[in-house]
Amino acid sequence: MSIKIDGKNIAKSIITDTDLSDVLANYATSEALNAKADVSTTYTKTETDTLLDAKVDTSDTTVTKQGNTFNGSSQLLQLGSDGKMPTVDGSSLTNVKSALQLGTCSTASATTEKAVTLSGFALVSGATIQVTFSNANTASVPTLNVNSTGAKAIYSEDGIITSATNPAYFPAGSTVEFTYNGTDWVFKNRIVTSYVNGTSWYKIWSDGWIEQGGTFENLNTQTSTITLLKSYTNTNYNVQITPRVAYPAYAGFKYDGNTTISSFEVYTSTTYVGGYWAARGY
Repeated sequence: MSIKIDGKNIAKSIITDTDLSDVLANYATSEALNAKADVSTTYTKTETDTLLDAKVDTSDTTVTKQGNTFNGSSQLLQLGSDGKMPTVDGSSLTNVKSALQLGTCSTASATTEKAVTLSGFALVSGATIQVTFSNANTASVPTLNVNSTGAKAIYSEDGIITSATNPAYFPAGSTVEFTYNGTDWVFKNRIVTSYVNGTSWYKIWSDGWIEQGGTFENLNTQTSTITLLKSYTNTNYNVQITPRVAYPAYAGFKYDGNTTISSFEVYTSTTYVGGYWAARGY
């Protein structure tokens, strides 16, 4: 014979005093909690503990007693009114994919320490951010300071710190991705801008490297001035000239005497020679 009293199955032919005590105890606990726990009231953890300690078996792992105080040590995590997680230290989280955090750097070009501000940032190993630079960097050894966490050195992906011989002239308006390795910031060198218009073209990389090219025509003269599509930071850029007519007599070359950061001069061995030019440098 099996009967159920207040949710308790009793498979006995005789209901003992112990069975009745269990049923009554469950009922009393339920009534007590209903009477004491006002659903319109927010209880603190201490108040909740006081209510539950006497009513809930402390060994029951299906019941939480963390209370209504959140986002602290050994406390529950509560989303904000915007539905987002609060700012917490996520250094112990693993295998969690999150959206990249976006920030803007308006630091002057020549200033070494590049300041970035973004919301919800925690400086932990593996943190990845994207920074849009309002001004191009001209400092030889720039550093990155995110949310006042301190100026950290910037390295290229090959593990070499940025310097005059390993430049990082982050272009104005470019968005560059950085990952924190626990000590320094490592930037990803990628094409950030590209352009094609007929025979004219250029590509700009996140470290400031510029590749560009076009055509030229020397009609009534043996020299012509080429205006670069994008200016370089210095005149140490390389230029390659390729005449359309593949004869040694029609060779062309860059004339260094009139080279600037925004233009250079092409000289050909005769007139009425055209061709292609390409320039590469920082």
